[in-house]
Amino acid sequence: MTVHRRSLDAAHPTPDTGGPGPDPFAVRVAGRHLYDRVTHGYVRLDEPSWLTQLALAYERVYAAPAVPAVRNAFNAARARDALAPDFLLDFATAVEATFDVDVIRLDNVDGDFAFGTAGHAAIVVGTTPNWFFQNWSMAHELGHILRGELADQSPVIGARTSERAANAFASELLLPAEVVSSRDWLEPLEADVADFVWESGVSTRALASRLRSLKIETSPGVRAMLASSTSRLVLRSSILLKDPSGLQRRAAASSTPRLPFDLVDAHRTAIAEGRISSDSLDWLLAS
Repeated sequence: MTVHRRSLDAAHPTPDTGGPGPDPFAVRVAGRHLYDRVTHGYVRLDEPSWLTQLALAYERVYAAPAVPAVRNAFNAARARDALAPDFLLDFATAVEATFDVDVIRLDNVDGDFAFGTAGHAAIVVGTTPNWFFQNWSMAHELGHILRGELADQSPVIGARTSERAANAFASELLLPAEVVSSRDWLEPLEADVADFVWESGVSTRALASRLRSLKIETSPGVRAMLASSTSRLVLRSSILLKDPSGLQRRAAASSTPRLPFDLVDAHRTAIAEGRISSDSLDWLLAS
């Protein structure tokens, strides 16, 4: 996690926090790492230049304490239990409704991440037609948040530990060990494997990795299926045979920019009341 302190503009000066204590306008960032397959380590990405603008959009309409520590309490099993059974139909909305974590989807994001400021936590992901990649990214970043990495008193941990823990969280959230282990991976029909990938919302690569990590024996046929592209395999799904447009809907949703309704509504209300200018809202809507 990194912590930044950004001074507000002249219209919104730095608040008097009353002395030592959590800074409600510190910007905490987790998950800005990429795995280096050469060094087998994690490389930290620079913070995007537009993060300042995004933080300002929150600070202008919210003035709450720092990100609540209550988000520390959820492991992957509890998180999955808290979500509705069909949460993958609209994962972003389910995350917001269940955990009070905003989900922001923007064009030209060079690495997904989680951040918190002004009492709010958010997941930022880039638009992509690869819905399975986006599902994994959201689950991974949710892991950073629910593990408490944005909390005021969160311990400093290394990138390798943090990223592995977030990946483990995503694995258990989307591919619970109990569910994966209960399936037959020696003689399944191609449609059954395709159905499982589609219903789990993951890539063939993610499922193959999960099977290996759980040391579950698979047939050569299954390994061949999971070596193919995700989109190619799921087209064999019996679910999509009945609903051919399902794949297009998922790809379209994950490719469309998304802003939290409450954040946009708070800006519109504040603008209508004359409390702020429209600069931040204009920036949000143009992003």
